Amino acid sequence: MDEFHSVNEKQAIDLMGLPYVKIPRYTLDLLKSPATRQLGQLHLLLFDICFFADGYASLNGRKVPCKRGEYVGTQQQLADLSGINIGSVNRLIRKLEAMNLISVTKIQGGSLIKVHGYTSLIAAPEIKGSSQKKKGQQEVNFDFFGDARKLYGGIEPIN
Repeated sequence: MDEFHSVNEKQAIDLMGLPYVKIPRYTLDLLKSPATRQLGQLHLLLFDICFFADGYASLNGRKVPCKRGEYVGTQQQLADLSGINIGSVNRLIRKLEAMNLISVTKIQGGSLIKVHGYTSLIAAPEIKGSSQKKKGQQEVNFDFFGDARKLYGGIEPIN
């Protein structure tokens, strides 16, 4: 039985990958109710599409500085990605902002949305030999965002 369980666990991890997002019970509860489902969907989408490292986003052919936990884009892009109509996206963004779950800054050609709590809810995989220094060992510099940059593309690190 344990062998079957461990094989299934390995297959699931191989399918889903190691980096993950901790989803708060609050957001899961939003997804369960038809009255709040779209709010939960948009909040979860913002966690998924915001930047996981400081860099630059492209907006209408311009480079826009973007920090970890921020999304740069348009409400139309959010509507297209979420399947929620643009009027509802606008209303839901205002509601998420009123709940202090996000902050919105209007920028030329779109918005910069800061997702509050992003850093504490994103879990980087624990990797042996990471930059944590143990007694008697040299510090090893490890960039665990490198693979994520390759996977998601479009992120240019700030020097």
